[in-house]
Amino acid sequence: MTTQQQRPDSLWRYRQQRESKSDFLYSGDIIQVDGQEGDRLRRELAIAIRDLLTWSSSQKTPETPESENANTPQLPEV
Repeated sequence: MTTQQQRPDSLWRYRQQRESKSDFLYSGDIIQVDGQEGDRLRRELAIAIRDLLTWSSSQKTPETPESENANTPQLPEV
């Protein structure tokens, strides 16, 4: 059995800074996938991105100007 060695460029991180609370830190591993499985994952990702863009374009708040809504979608609380 072989073990997969992790390359330094196969890890991503993102820090979301918040004003009133502690920061969020997101990270993950990148796994390269090709062939039929890669095609399937790319299709699923494209559908998810399309759905998120459609959803975010419908999120408008009355107190926010129309031009700001286009750039800052309101995500649901988790």
